[in-house]
Amino acid sequence: MPKPAILALIIELIALFISGLIYSLLSVYYLLSAPYFLLLQATLALGLSWLVKADVWWRYIHLGFPLLAGAVYYLHLPNAFYLVGFVLSLALFWTTYASQVPFYPSRPIVCQAVVDLLPDQQAIKLIDIGSGMGGLCLKVALAKPEAQVTGIEIAPLPYLVSSLRAYFTQSRVRFKLGSYNALNFADYDVVFAYLSPAAMTSLWCKAQAEMREQTILLSYEFEIQNVRPDRVIPTSSGEPAIFLYRMSV
Repeated sequence: MPKPAILALIIELIALFISGLIYSLLSVYYLLSAPYFLLLQATLALGLSWLVKADVWWRYIHLGFPLLAGAVYYLHLPNAFYLVGFVLSLALFWTTYASQVPFYPSRPIVCQAVVDLLPDQQAIKLIDIGSGMGGLCLKVALAKPEAQVTGIEIAPLPYLVSSLRAYFTQSRVRFKLGSYNALNFADYDVVFAYLSPAAMTSLWCKAQAEMREQTILLSYEFEIQNVRPDRVIPTSSGEPAIFLYRMSV
């Protein structure tokens, strides 16, 4: 199976070819406008992504991409718009192709649930791998002033935003730019992850190899395949849970 980004491109090309063929055949009998073609391509791309069991977010992308492209075309936006959009997208999602981890901001209710899990008045070391805009780290540091909180983010734009937030709020949180694979998990008591199903197996292997006994791995929403969590912590009704894995030798 090709990487998700390559698979998405293949799906779009197949949907474009099929929708173009159908559109040409129907145009012999009916005068169809371009929006019908875009809607047809979006529907076909969505159906193909469902058939190959692509992750849910890819299905939304396949549905929205042709429609958004058509909307941008009809709005006659200046060329600078595309350049700015490309640069921002690159700064936010540039590593998604390799890491298969899209940008997932942690919601405030998740941040509060993590705060409630942590012990009071203990100088624990917590790291958020894939810290995004820094919301969880800043929340934990504010609620647990004795904790040493670190965030690491591989995409430059979220890292810049989180660093500026820490600077202007005078937070003690340290943000790093880079991949969590370069870290040694033995340096931390709690590792928090909000990644994607594609990354969970390799994350578990790294945690088993490096984390100390009785330290904790927290994963929001995504379970580690074939590993039973020690606790499942609900965040709110109808929302994903946090899965707690306590390391043992």
